[in-house]
Amino acid sequence: MENNRRFIAGLALALGLCFAAPASAQRARTPLPAVAKTKAAKKNRDKRIESYRQHYLKKKAEGRVGVLSPKKAKAEKEIRDLALKLNAALKAKPATKPILIVLEGMDGAGKSSTIRRLLPAFDGARNVGVEHFGAPEAGTDAVQQVMRYLQKVPVQGSVTIWDRSWYGPARYQDDGSIRPSVKGAKEAIRDVRHLEGLLKNKVEIVKIYLDIGKDRQAKTLGKREALKPEKLGDADYQAYRQHGEIRALDKQIRARTGKASPWHVVSMNDRAAGRKQMLQILHKTLIGE
Repeated sequence: MENNRRFIAGLALALGLCFAAPASAQRARTPLPAVAKTKAAKKNRDKRIESYRQHYLKKKAEGRVGVLSPKKAKAEKEIRDLALKLNAALKAKPATKPILIVLEGMDGAGKSSTIRRLLPAFDGARNVGVEHFGAPEAGTDAVQQVMRYLQKVPVQGSVTIWDRSWYGPARYQDDGSIRPSVKGAKEAIRDVRHLEGLLKNKVEIVKIYLDIGKDRQAKTLGKREALKPEKLGDADYQAYRQHGEIRALDKQIRARTGKASPWHVVSMNDRAAGRKQMLQILHKTLIGE
């Protein structure tokens, strides 16, 4: 009788293993979040985004999300060491001008996560704040647009980091769509050049453009679909589709707005390398070494 029970239990286990869906199939059946099922998302999603979504679903299932590999841990330490080096240099240098750090770049370039790694460079050395500029409220006129940014310019002894900036109107039309060419941005570009010219001798402005390729943008979309779908919207998928046009437009805008304050273009395809380069740029610009 005991042998029969063992035989039946073994047979059941074997059958269960035979007919159980493989892990990859189970992950493939993980439904898309609602945001990835919208009309805009369906139109603009592709195999690259889905491939990265599957990659991060696998990492999540294996409990590896947020776990740093030795290589990434080393890179994060190097980033923090550069931030602390700048911090020490700023503490030893009198504050002569307020500092405005402008971060621009396409959706998915890693601006928010990069800002978190920049903040230790100023902690205790300067009063530091962060401003995020989304789309202006409907009905905002030209004067309100200008004041929206001027009110967030830092004062003596402080540092302000802008996540997006007064370059928004140069990139986007009033309805929120991407400008087809730089021709339609003449007025917005003129305003930016005028404002930066006025502030040139009063504020230390450091402008950094975070550049990414389309594959890196796909990786960000796939990761957010798998882990943080609440951070996605239709605009993210539309920006992915228009990657080439946005990148070309931004390049033209930078070429017309780098006189008063030069642009620094940093590739963020490798996040760690980009953040290290960014801290080196800040050190050289603010300290002069």
